[in-house]
Amino acid sequence: MAAQCWNLMKNQKSKIPGRRLFIISCLLLLTIPYFTNAQYCSFVKAIGLNKSSLDNRIACSYEDEKVFFTTQSDWDKDAHVIKFFCCRINDMKMDSFTVIVPSDITIYDLPDISANDQFLILVDDDEMKIHVFTRSGNTYKYKNDLKLPEHIAITEIKALSNNLFLMYSIYNYDKAENLYNSNVCIYDALQDKIVHIIHPEMPCIAFSHLSMQNVAYTSSSVAVSDPCGYKIRLYDRDLSIKDSIEYTAQQWKNYPGNKFPYETNPAIIHPKLLIEKLQQSEDSVSRIERIFFINENQLLVSSKGPGNSRNTRRLDIWTKKHLTNSIEHYPIRYNDTDTLHLNSIPLLLNNNNNTFFADGIMIQVNEENLYPEENETLKHFTERKNIFYEKNDPQYSIAIYKIN
Repeated sequence: MAAQCWNLMKNQKSKIPGRRLFIISCLLLLTIPYFTNAQYCSFVKAIGLNKSSLDNRIACSYEDEKVFFTTQSDWDKDAHVIKFFCCRINDMKMDSFTVIVPSDITIYDLPDISANDQFLILVDDDEMKIHVFTRSGNTYKYKNDLKLPEHIAITEIKALSNNLFLMYSIYNYDKAENLYNSNVCIYDALQDKIVHIIHPEMPCIAFSHLSMQNVAYTSSSVAVSDPCGYKIRLYDRDLSIKDSIEYTAQQWKNYPGNKFPYETNPAIIHPKLLIEKLQQSEDSVSRIERIFFINENQLLVSSKGPGNSRNTRRLDIWTKKHLTNSIEHYPIRYNDTDTLHLNSIPLLLNNNNNTFFADGIMIQVNEENLYPEENETLKHFTERKNIFYEKNDPQYSIAIYKIN
């Protein structure tokens, strides 16, 4: 029945004028293996964005049941115009608006974005500049650039409320740049100033050259995990420390003193060589790779290490500092003969960085709009994709999952 619902709905066209949107709106009540019977994740629906993901990066943010996004193809650098889109999660309807960027602002690469109903903020981490826009009718108008304190760099920004934004950067900067390696800030857009800032001491900061998402947030809390060791700091919205999680997981291994046995300063060691060494280190030490708040009270922690193959991760769910569920070897890649389930593939697959949790749902912005049919093997799905993509470019899509 689930597969029939998928097949019937996957080619339904949206009635939104001018956009071909493919909507899948069936509810499949199958569980992700790592959740208990009392809490599971079920596929709800997906929408194609009619935006090619081939050589076309996307920037997106989630706030108040809306996904805001833009891509490189929507950015006219010569005209200084960026087209943005807003997808409402409750009904999956799309709106668009155009933003004019002042001619004296030059952004060379697609910026990180954060948007809500009052503000739009663009983070140009190449130039280390933050551009603030305010709502004006059905678009946003440039307001000013945010002046950062000395020795601070910001690469990511997330909306916490209408006027408060979480801003952060955790990276192994060249010491000659004289920048803090860890920066976590709260920016008040109404006051146009950073109202709180911390620089947590972090071991093994060089792991930031690999895939890592070690900041999670809700409207009232911020969590920051160390790049190595199993330690997570929990802060309130003022960035005052509330608590911490320190844990020794089964088969967990650290470097002595959480210090690398080799040089990690990118001014001394070539970045390519450093990355190769870091990748080799993952075969002998453990590290937290990604953290998410599932809701206000539950934190999901994904880690990897010697106890995991390259195709698995350890997943832990913490509920107010109590470990409530774990799985040692959660698969993130599959063999040709494995059967795929819509509910068992979304989380962590392909290191998707555009994953958001809110109000009992998980939202993923994916680089493909072709999904497996229920109980389809990976081999069959791959063959079907190859045929499909001979004539079609892969396109971005948004998938919604419900967590009960």
